[in-house]
Amino acid sequence: SAGWVAGPILGGLLYDHFGYIVPFAAAIVLALGALLLAVFLIPETSTPAAQPIALHPGWAQRLQALPVKPAFFLPMLITFGVMFAWAFIEPQFMFYVYDDLGWTSSQLGNIMSTYGAAFMLGEFALGRLSDRLGRRPVLVLGLALFSAQFIGLVVSRQVTWIVVSFVLAGLGNALYDPALSALIIDVTPAEHITGIMGIKNTAGSLGNLLGPGLVVLLTPFTSPQVVFLIAAALVLILAL
Repeated sequence: SAGWVAGPILGGLLYDHFGYIVPFAAAIVLALGALLLAVFLIPETSTPAAQPIALHPGWAQRLQALPVKPAFFLPMLITFGVMFAWAFIEPQFMFYVYDDLGWTSSQLGNIMSTYGAAFMLGEFALGRLSDRLGRRPVLVLGLALFSAQFIGLVVSRQVTWIVVSFVLAGLGNALYDPALSALIIDVTPAEHITGIMGIKNTAGSLGNLLGPGLVVLLTPFTSPQVVFLIAAALVLILAL
């Protein structure tokens, strides 16, 4: 979440002053640094299983062992839908803010960083809220707030209102993401948690894949506001 604050600000400033090469090189260096930290400094915490790999159950047997299957598949659908909604607007969003709103890269970076700041502070202060209020109300509230960024882009061209909508969306992300992960862990047997969280990430990656691919079918025939409205409607349906 802190990266969502610093990254857009620094990336926008570097591009406005130096062009593409410097921010791209900085991103490469940071990614390489993360790789080296993982290779040399992160200790191993899990001992590989002593059983031969052939004795481990396959995915079919693992899925059959999971109880309450709707409680498992619906969170995966929500994970897919949320990532799809953002990826769906992203290509149109970039052209919209530069061509229609006339923002600079620094302005875009600063506004995106408000989302990151709200996300970071929200996770820090509200991350355990679902432990007190229950998973479902926090998840529903978070999804509703997450849709604010799309609604803000539909109803206003003013920077102030767009910033407000992004702050609300960041808080929504901070609410729904921990609650959704906790919900999945609640309904998953301990021996399957790692694999199921991997499936959750796969569902999100599938949304990231299909969102940009499908939006190209609509952009020749619709305005940016229609694309944003579709994303807002999708997230609100997920909340329902």
